[in-house]
Amino acid sequence: MNHQQALLDELLAKQALHELNAKYCRAVDRLDTQLMQSLWHPDAKVDVGIFEGSAADYSVAMTQPNEGMVRSFHAISNELYRVAGDRAWGEVYVTAAITVFEGGEKIERLVGGRYIDQFERRGGSWKFLHRYFALDWSKSFASSEVWNEDVYQAFTHHGARGGEDLSFAYFN
Repeated sequence: MNHQQALLDELLAKQALHELNAKYCRAVDRLDTQLMQSLWHPDAKVDVGIFEGSAADYSVAMTQPNEGMVRSFHAISNELYRVAGDRAWGEVYVTAAITVFEGGEKIERLVGGRYIDQFERRGGSWKFLHRYFALDWSKSFASSEVWNEDVYQAFTHHGARGGEDLSFAYFN
C-alpha cells in the first residue's frame, strides 16, 4: 500500500469510528436495541461503571424502556483516534442530558465524560471491541422544562425514546 492509499485507509477508518459513536448515541437515546447490537463484535466487553460485562448484555440493558427515565440526549465531541491496520483506539468526549423521575420529581442530570475505546476491523467492518467510560463531571438539579409556553409552543414535534420517534420513519 502506498502512502496515499494508507492515508486514505486511515481517514476512512476514522470516519467509520466516528459513525460508530454517533450510532451508539442514537441507539441509547432512541432505545434501538437492533442498532446497538450491530455496533459490537460478538466478543466485545463494556465497563462503564454502572455496567461491566458483555456488549451483548449491555446492548439490551441500555435500550430497554425504563419508567424512571424520561429522556436522554448524548452528544459526542473531541474525537481522537489512533489507527494501526485493523485495530484502533479512541478517546471521545460525551455530554449527556438526562431527565429522570426521583422521589416523584423530575430531575435533570448533565453528565460529562469520555469513552475510551478499542476497535477492530473484521471482514472490512469496524466495530467496538472494548468500551470504558470515564466520568469527568456531573450536575443534578430540579427540572425546569418548558414544553407549551412562550416560544416553545411552536415546536409541535417532540423527540421520543423508542420507535415512535419521528426519525425512525426516515432511517428505517
